[in-house]
Order: sequence, then C-alpha cells, then structure tokens
Amino acid sequence: MLDVCIVGNSGNLLKQNLGKKIDSCHDVVRIQKFKRDGFEEHVGAKLTVASLAWREPNQVREFIEFGGIDVEKHELWAAHPLVGERLHTAIAVLGQNKIWEGKVLTSGPDLYSRVIKDLYSDFWRKKPSTGIMTIELALQRFKDRKIYICGFDNTLEKDHYYDPDHIDHFPPGMKVNGHNWEKEWERIQDLIKSGRISYVKDKNNG
Repeated sequence: MLDVCIVGNSGNLLKQNLGKKIDSCHDVVRIQKFKRDGFEEHVGAKLTVASLAWREPNQVREFIEFGGIDVEKHELWAAHPLVGERLHTAIAVLGQNKIWEGKVLTSGPDLYSRVIKDLYSDFWRKKPSTGIMTIELALQRFKDRKIYICGFDNTLEKDHYYDPDHIDHFPPGMKVNGHNWEKEWERIQDLIKSGRISYVKDKNNG
C-alpha cells in the first residue's frame, strides 16, 4: 500500500526533522501558502498535490510562486467547492478550459455540507479551514491508502514554520477565530484514534 502525507504549516514542524520521512511517501499534499526551499530538513521537498482555497487570484498566484507549484505537473485541489468567487478565481488563474477539463479536484457540496454539519453547526461562522477540508478530501481521494499528517496543532492562533512573524491572530475586538479550531482538532484526534489517519513519527519516536 502506498503512503500519503498531508503537510500542514504549523511551526511545530521545525522541531521534528521530518523531511526525509515526508519525502519517502508516494504522495505529498501541501496546503495553501507553503515553502519548501530552505526548509527541506523539516518539511521535505516532495510535492504531488497542492490544496488551495482559491479565494482571490493574486493570492493564489503568490502561493503558486512561493511554493514552487507547477500547475501543469502537480495535482491541484479545491478544498472548498468551486462556486462563485472561488470558481472565478480558478478560471482567472488557470484558464477556463482547465477548469472544464477537471484540472482541479474539488471537495464538492456534499462533503462540504457534511463537515459544516459535523463541526460547525453551533459555530458563528460556517467556514471550515482549508486544512480540515484537505484531510477530508484526502480520505475520499486516497480511501484505500494509508494517510499520515504532520504540521497540524491545537492552537487557536496559528503560526507558520516558514515565517515566525506570520501568525493568524484574532481580528481586533474578537475573542473567537473564524474557524472552529477546537472542533476541527477533535475531528483530527477522532480520525487518528479510529486509524483512518496517523501522525508522521518524529526523530525521537521512530
């Protein structure tokens, strides 16, 4: 059975030296804005899938350049359904033909609705993170494969391994984030306990 690794962007990656283990996986999925150059020891260099939110054309183009994503070579995912502005962004970046030809694998409305129902029914905002949607999409896309994760954490304000000053702080005056991180973390732990996903082991744990 071939292995899949989903690499999040948490600063905890810099403590684990997982690069070689990540690169040993057949497929490596990376999320949103990520950087490989200069961080290979910790995050590896391999990339087969880039999972993006497709929020705004200039942002997506920045992420593609920053992460060295080859839109002709790498598999592209839309962690959120490609509708409305997200669809317009994908068309603007890739061209209409590539979208109609299915160049981007999307989570689809059924999966998205299920995640909202399970994790966001009582939350003020109904927008799952790209990270949790990427995990859910991977469970569908690679349903017969062993899936590993790393670079995720349970913090409410997220840091990023590639820039210590890049932190997703709460908006001014707000005491809660726009994502239900607590429920998403519970979902990740439930998936681990059930054996559907596993952590990549760090250098001290085999």
